[in-house]
Parts: sequence; structure tokens; C-alpha cells
Amino acid sequence: MKTLAIKLSDKDHDLLQRIAEADDRRLADLSYLLVARGLESFFCETEILVYWRNDEWTEEALKQQAKNEELEAQDGWQQLDWEERQKQGYKPVHAFFDNCHARPRGDTLINPLAKRIAAMATDANADQ
Repeated sequence: MKTLAIKLSDKDHDLLQRIAEADDRRLADLSYLLVARGLESFFCETEILVYWRNDEWTEEALKQQAKNEELEAQDGWQQLDWEERQKQGYKPVHAFFDNCHARPRGDTLINPLAKRIAAMATDANADQ
């Protein structure tokens, strides 16, 4: 686990502490919720994507990427239309996380991240 810290004036820290107490929360729990909800709000109308690191590729994605590269190396591949490419087993591999709700896979970045962060405030096992 990593720690995220921000600097606040004494007055602002005191106000956040009092807000947390007024909401029957610990300041740390309120902080998790503020970050989670802030991510959801900040990126609700802004698309963002983060490319996968090498350790984030799934076995399925690696296999499909290898198959796609094999197909793309065939003579005449560029002349095939989309339907013919799909018939041969081509499927695009989106090697990134993003928050685009229009894609069939939906938001793979912001909402899952926000849910994990919010769970730190409510799930006793979240830090394990």
C-alpha cells in the first residue's frame, strides 16, 4: 500500500476534521470518500485513458494480440473489409484503461478505481 498526502492549512484541516465528526466519520474515511467521489465528478464528462503496463496485459489479450499480428502479416490483409477480418478471428485489443461509457466494456478506469478507494472507508479488509 502507498500513502497519498496533501498539505492543508491548520484551519482547513480543522474544518475537515469537524466535517468528518459532524458526519459521524473518521477524517481518514472521509478522505477516502472525497477522493473517490471527486474522481467520479472530475472525470464525469472528460474522457481519459491510461495505457496498460506490461504486467497488466491479460492472458486473453496477449493471445488475441498475437493472433491479430499473425493475421495482419498475411498477404492481402489490408484489402480485407472489417467483416472478413472478423471472420478470420481478428478482434481489436484495447491495451488501455479508460472511462468511455460508449465502449461495450464500459468504464474500466475511473469507476472501478473510485469504488476501490471508497471501499477503504467501509470495508474492514480493504487494506489487505
